Amino acid sequence: MKKESLDLLNYIETHDGAVKVKDLEKDCKVYHPARLGSLCRGYEPNVTVEDKVAIITKKGKQTLKDEGFKVSNKKAPEIKKTPQSKSQLKLNIEPQEIKGEVKKELEKLVPTDVPKYYERTLCNGDKDIATLIKIYQARPRGYPQHVLLQGPTGSGKTHALKVVAKELGIPLVRINMNRSITVEDFVGQFVPEENGGFRWQDGIVPRLMKYGGLLIIDEINAAPPEILFVLQSVLDFREMTLTQKDGEVIKACSDFWVVACMNPDYYGTEKLNESLKDKFGIILNYPYKTSIERKLIKNAELHEIAKKLRKMFDSPTAEIRTPISTRMLIQFQTNFELYGIEIAKQSFVNKFEREERRAVEEILELHFGKIKDQDEDEEEEAESNIEF
Repeated sequence: MKKESLDLLNYIETHDGAVKVKDLEKDCKVYHPARLGSLCRGYEPNVTVEDKVAIITKKGKQTLKDEGFKVSNKKAPEIKKTPQSKSQLKLNIEPQEIKGEVKKELEKLVPTDVPKYYERTLCNGDKDIATLIKIYQARPRGYPQHVLLQGPTGSGKTHALKVVAKELGIPLVRINMNRSITVEDFVGQFVPEENGGFRWQDGIVPRLMKYGGLLIIDEINAAPPEILFVLQSVLDFREMTLTQKDGEVIKACSDFWVVACMNPDYYGTEKLNESLKDKFGIILNYPYKTSIERKLIKNAELHEIAKKLRKMFDSPTAEIRTPISTRMLIQFQTNFELYGIEIAKQSFVNKFEREERRAVEEILELHFGKIKDQDEDEEEEAESNIEF
């Protein structure tokens, strides 16, 4: 958008601190909020579109001025100050009434049996579960802010969200962004009917958008490009166009909440582009916490092993590329207790790439002794069975 095209914009301040932007001379021209927002660098505008009018905050207005755009001083028609302007109501769409089979299906998605979770303390000094619940309930723009949780695999990101959904009593759907997921899985598709013909069946995303719930997008930085294209609209404008159906536009209700998780350094993932990352109002870190691991893992040797392997993982030479997750340590402890040390060690080592295993074995040997070679055991057994 050229700077000249904004010269005639008139800003009308409303009761809620927002600013209406209207082209006074070209009423038919609609400025897409994303294009206006891109002019306000480092700022995510509170925007919606209605009757060729966009909404942008005072900060955005000042940013445009600072960047050299002229702002018309013409007086526009006054807006009556009400508790909520019509445009603001668009941000607070009530969930559709849930009936019949849909109600049963959504009730099944509310987590009930969630393993014990050890809460972590966030940078603000508060516990993570309480903070996430507050984010869902605060709704500064009429709906929960999108959240991005970033941290290594097995650090408890998804577990925490299951606890939150259980506490809130809301449906939860987790979609893992592997390469096998399709747009049809995400959006919906036509399915055959028993008596012939086809009917449209919503995917889980439009269903949650209509009725509310928590959508977890796992490993978002591994999502296929066609899925990211759909996500952009869901995250930016809280709507989805069902082009495969009839062009129906699904607008997300106020109870629809998107939380994405990712491991920035996970092998096979891509760097999350800045445009997509900018859609998340809150980004929280979920690193491994030794204070939590001490509660979960009683074996002191395992803590030392994890410390050494993680140091190798973080080293400039990256001797080990496989992250040593809390989950891996718990599995080691469980296998040790149930099946003995040899099964525990072998299962642990086999989680690493072949070229990493020798280094892992050496550290395990320092704490638990040499790992038995299965082939050597079989040869010894075979020799013992030879009769002379």
